[in-house]
Amino acid sequence: MARRRCFVRRDEADKSAEAVAWAEEHLFDRCAVVPEREIWRQALLWAQGENVSIGGLKRATSKRGYVRDESQVANVTTREVLGREWEIVRAATEGISAFGPLVHTLPVLPESFAKEQSAALKRLLMSRDFITLFRGGAGTGKSYVLKALTEQLREAGHPVVTLAPQRQQVRDLADSGFTSPTTLADFLTRKAMPEHAVVVLDEAGQVSGKQMAELVRLVRSSNGRLIFSGDTRQHGPVEASDAMLVLERYAHLQPAELRQIRRQNPKFGETNEEKRGIRRYRRAVADAAAGKLAESFAGLERLGAVVACPLGDQPERLAEEYVNYAEAGHSLVVVAQTWSEVHRVNEQVRAKLREKGLLGTKETDIEALEQVDLTNAQKRNARFYPRPLPSCSTNP
Repeated sequence: MARRRCFVRRDEADKSAEAVAWAEEHLFDRCAVVPEREIWRQALLWAQGENVSIGGLKRATSKRGYVRDESQVANVTTREVLGREWEIVRAATEGISAFGPLVHTLPVLPESFAKEQSAALKRLLMSRDFITLFRGGAGTGKSYVLKALTEQLREAGHPVVTLAPQRQQVRDLADSGFTSPTTLADFLTRKAMPEHAVVVLDEAGQVSGKQMAELVRLVRSSNGRLIFSGDTRQHGPVEASDAMLVLERYAHLQPAELRQIRRQNPKFGETNEEKRGIRRYRRAVADAAAGKLAESFAGLERLGAVVACPLGDQPERLAEEYVNYAEAGHSLVVVAQTWSEVHRVNEQVRAKLREKGLLGTKETDIEALEQVDLTNAQKRNARFYPRPLPSCSTNP
């Protein structure tokens, strides 16, 4: 039988490789692991109108050296992503018991601390590890303990750097009395790392593997130490790799942890019915924190905290509820999933507030920029920009 030979045009092979490289940059910017077929799909979208076939893309990905699982259509990651996660884990494991305790004598702890909070603070202060984890869900009093920790570290003579991933989180830390907090991105840009400092990173569960690896390198180079505070069951990072989850699973660290929810306190209820309602709400929050979403939703529904209505009526119903609570003097936050929903709800709320006389008569239109959530790969491709950017004046 004659042997068949397969010839691929050079320009097709080059274009397929280029399309796959773009798809990798786009997908691995947000995800550590993706199905290989998603790389083919994104590459096809990028190469619209070009001489590219699915067969050519498959040949291109087969040469990329991915780390694959054994699925029929493989889930893949890159060796760069895997190497970054391994670097973080190795730094943590090599740093176990590699230092002296952060304080040599335990201070007198605040009387307001619960037993669990005192135990967590002691564990943090006596840590001898390069990376120490502090875990706690919403409402457990984690920030309260973290504030006491930074104060005790400074009293013990340690330079302390307090970080958070987002600007609003930094503002919240400053409002809570933390000294000169800043964003992780700003800290990594400035690289203003004091020698032998203790870096406290709040909401570490929202930090990507790339940023975490960069932070670990910077702190190690200055003989510092790290304390990561957060909860991997809450919002994860936007970029690829949940670095704190990787540490929890593979670094064999013993975290300090808070489990009891304290924010919803039944004793603040004015009547027995209010106290019972707070207890039931607290159980729903605890179920959500434990990952029991169905039980949590059912508990909230029994409390009347979930209101169902047809899709077309949602903005108007929400606006009515908003005005009712606003008239009662409550502070409100409305959350929507897309910008179109945000604009639609805002229009309805403003209209209702205007009807009730809760808005001033004079209004001013203000032009504002809205963030478009594009990956770095998409930002360099004009097809992902919905309309041409306006021309900019060169006048000073």
